Amino acid sequence: MNDKYNTMTSETPKGLISIIIPAYNSAKYIETTLSNLFAQTYQNFEIIIAYDEKSTDNTLELLQKINETHPLTIDIGKDTSSGCARNRGFRLAKGEFVIFVDADDEIHPQYLETMITIFKEHPELNVVCCD
Repeated sequence: MNDKYNTMTSETPKGLISIIIPAYNSAKYIETTLSNLFAQTYQNFEIIIAYDEKSTDNTLELLQKINETHPLTIDIGKDTSSGCARNRGFRLAKGEFVIFVDADDEIHPQYLETMITIFKEHPELNVVCCD
């Protein structure tokens, strides 16, 4: 990884995955998406929510409630696109690896484990994608 973009420090656990989720009017789906992430077989991750303060539903209240039992980084800002929100989240990421997830994604319990296993088996790779 190019050092310019490497946010890993000596205190960062090896293999930490930063999961970045843009959230705009996501109350209908985000609880399920987060529940799926909390149930992952690979547990070395942080979740960064790039919340758009222009949301008009109760997304932020739901995130704050979830944060009481499952630590989240909630970054509040004004975004005009999910790309801007992802960039905001990326700047906060501490992980050796970064994964972008949408607030309405359905996530298999072995998603993170599968992705990290591919990286461990093929260290020459820079990116791993899936459907």
